[in-house]
Amino acid sequence: MGKIIKIPLMCTFLFVIGIFLSACGGGKSTPPTYPIIPIIPTPTPVAPEIQLSNTLFEINIGDTDNITVTLDGENVTEEAIYTPDDENIATVEKGLITAHNQGTTIVNVHVEGAKEDKTFIVNVIDPELPTLKLSQNVFVLKVGQTDNITVTLEDKDVTEDVNYRPANEAIATVEKGIITALSKGATDVIVSLENANNAIFTVNVDLTDLQLSKSEFELNIDEKAEIEVTCNGKIVTKDVTYTVNKTTEDENIVTVEEGIIKSQYQGGETTVTVSLKGISNDATFTVKVKDDSVGDVELNKTVYTALYDLGLVTESYDNRKKLTEINIPGTYKDNDGNKHKITSIGEYIFKDSKLKTVTIPNSIITINGYAFESCKDLTEINIPDSVQTLGTKVFKDSGVKTVNIGTGLITIGKYAFASSAVTTINISESNKVLTTIEEYAFDSCDALTEIVLPNNVAERTKEEGMTGIEIKKYAFSECSSLKELVIPDTVTELGKYVCSNCTSLETLELGNGITEIKEEQFSNKNNLDKLVTVTIGTGVKTIEKKAFADSKITKIIIPDNVETIGIEAFTACVNLTTVEIGKGVKTIGTNAFSGCGYYQSAAHLKLTIPDQVETIGANAFSKVQCIYYTQNLTAEGSPWGAESYQIIEN
Repeated sequence: MGKIIKIPLMCTFLFVIGIFLSACGGGKSTPPTYPIIPIIPTPTPVAPEIQLSNTLFEINIGDTDNITVTLDGENVTEEAIYTPDDENIATVEKGLITAHNQGTTIVNVHVEGAKEDKTFIVNVIDPELPTLKLSQNVFVLKVGQTDNITVTLEDKDVTEDVNYRPANEAIATVEKGIITALSKGATDVIVSLENANNAIFTVNVDLTDLQLSKSEFELNIDEKAEIEVTCNGKIVTKDVTYTVNKTTEDENIVTVEEGIIKSQYQGGETTVTVSLKGISNDATFTVKVKDDSVGDVELNKTVYTALYDLGLVTESYDNRKKLTEINIPGTYKDNDGNKHKITSIGEYIFKDSKLKTVTIPNSIITINGYAFESCKDLTEINIPDSVQTLGTKVFKDSGVKTVNIGTGLITIGKYAFASSAVTTINISESNKVLTTIEEYAFDSCDALTEIVLPNNVAERTKEEGMTGIEIKKYAFSECSSLKELVIPDTVTELGKYVCSNCTSLETLELGNGITEIKEEQFSNKNNLDKLVTVTIGTGVKTIEKKAFADSKITKIIIPDNVETIGIEAFTACVNLTTVEIGKGVKTIGTNAFSGCGYYQSAAHLKLTIPDQVETIGANAFSKVQCIYYTQNLTAEGSPWGAESYQIIEN
């Protein structure tokens, strides 16, 4: 038997490799190449974020509310774990929030598999306690910036007395009303004070953009939609400002308040701008409204009955005078499902009713005569932008005290508010179309103390075809409590006896749109016993006969545009001691200033006649103490009835 030779395993391996290489051409051959297969790592799944339906709830003690929680589009409200930081204030179970005691608690929301937890705030209100008021609800700052908030309680400044509790002190701190921004992000700040309901505001730091949940909406008339506005993930829907692009073509298309988009009663398309103080970049969205109505109708007996059948009014037509409240719908559907627009309110429809509250929709264009006459319990009325005409006696003898008139009103009819309880008339400064206040519109409004008319001359001149406002005769007659009447520059025609028998009127200011002061317009024939101060606008060219005769005015400045002072224009104004005649006056009528200042002893009237005056009537200055005039004017004896005269150098 031969000798056994043991070969080590490594040697065997090398031997086999050697044979392999020899077979392939030996060690001098080029080694083969093989494709490189890349190694692709398995992607790590991105955890979804929790979405909350709201981040702030204000609930009265004992009440409940609901939050909805979604994760990756799936409703996980019941699976979520809710942990309030103070369960004595509120608890949350399966999305149901229950308020227990006054105060504020921050609730943590945890969902298995979510990227991170989220929080929301529950502010529980005690209805018997006063609530803190904030000067601002949202602040936008840059890191390092400061700002100030003012906190009041029942009109008392408590800024330095309250406690400020930021939800995240790493983002911002607040001390004695001074907000300091520390790092990027958003945090709510809870403001509290003993024996008061808490208030909450938001601080956004280093944020530059607003995010909208949707950029385009399509609605039919009289429909609603909602938009959500966020800033760095914080909902600011109720804190931003929404500005509808209103032009002549797209007025009354849509309104937006606190994220609620409501189409009005006119088809079209408009753009809404969303802005927030402290953020330079606004956001915009568009709203397209389709008019899907079949026609316009008047709120008369037939339509009223249809509304009653639909449950939209609470009293039948025969019992309608018992109504105490009505929210007039802008549209309704008939039995065939056709939509109708209510565009006018019929004559006499609510006359003598017990109405206390009336809501007029933006579909209404005309409120016809007598519609609310003698509604004694109706104390306030808001006339929406859509209304163009208020008919004859529409609110006559009613209890209406405050009148707020929108941007679309063109005409206020005869006796529209006559003998009503109105104290204040507010016509929107944005109203560029008001052209007529008819005769006796506010006659015998004994409580009327203020009239606010739009003074937007520049805006009106931009609109083609726009004209000034005409206030017709007796429009404000018998308004015995009116102490001041300011006629803005937008008024171009002022009727005779416009404020006749306004026995308390002390101050009258005529704007620059008036071109003439009519005969006896402000004479004491109108019983203006207390009228002492008058300002004449620069547009007046003519002061007609007896315009201020026998009035109690003490001073008058005649603007340079005035060319003619009529016969007896200021006669017997015995308190008038100062007169300045403008550089444009050419004619002074007979007895124009006769008797002026006569009962003011040594201080009675002295005046200078400008040298451009061409004609002076007989006794124009009868009983006036002294006249100063240039040598260009000639007079025989005591000039024009004055007691004395003095020639001055030209």
